[in-house]
Amino acid sequence: MTVIGTPPNGIVNGMLHDTLSLQEFGFFEFAKVGIPLTIVGIATMAFIGFRFLPQEDLKREDIDVSELKDVPDEQLRKDKMWIAIVIFAFVVASMATGFIDLETAAMLGAALVVVTGCVTMKEAFQSVSWTTIFLFAGMLPMSKAMEDTGAAKLIAETVVAHVSSPYMILGAVFIVTAIITNFMSNTATAALFGPIAIAIAKGAGVSPYPILMGVAIAASCCFLTPIATPPNTIVLGPANYRFVDYVKAGWPLQLVSFIVSMIVIPIFWPF
Repeated sequence: MTVIGTPPNGIVNGMLHDTLSLQEFGFFEFAKVGIPLTIVGIATMAFIGFRFLPQEDLKREDIDVSELKDVPDEQLRKDKMWIAIVIFAFVVASMATGFIDLETAAMLGAALVVVTGCVTMKEAFQSVSWTTIFLFAGMLPMSKAMEDTGAAKLIAETVVAHVSSPYMILGAVFIVTAIITNFMSNTATAALFGPIAIAIAKGAGVSPYPILMGVAIAASCCFLTPIATPPNTIVLGPANYRFVDYVKAGWPLQLVSFIVSMIVIPIFWPF
């Protein structure tokens, strides 16, 4: 629902600004398609998706109760609670209103929580997922290479030659991105398919906004495998899921996400 909700959202925003010199999507603009997706997605899992999952109860003896305990009260910095809340609200408000650039607001917030003692410098450093940072940074040159070598243009010309309707272009880009993202990082997928989407939009003479929004949403449709995104992997063990369980429960969610996106995206971002 927001530009900072998941890396693909930020990636396509960066491409609009850096590659096309166009106005970026607004902070909450992703909610235009995000809210319908959330509502339909929850309904799908509540009434359909759960039926494809194992129904047996978890073996309680396998659960390490010690892992479920809250942090002891003496370790909580309760005197810093409201400071952290105020800083968080300030950063989000700054991002949402454009009062401060996204990057500046994020770094300012990180600095403030350290300066005010909400977290230590060591804790702040340890909280950063450096794997994600280097993955994100490493994929950007590959994305640039796809554009500069003409690889993105070649793929775009192939797609445009076989698909003429803007709706079919959006559908093709969405489907391919959604399939690939289940087997590689959504960050990498968005960085890889963003330039291709831009080239396809240029070749077809359509607006890049709906096509890039399709890439952003499709890159986050990671429902079919336990390796598609960290949350999928995290619940694999505790829920005693198998690989096939993700496929069975994920395909209805994948399908409805595609349908909702194909309906909603062209309404708010015309071709």
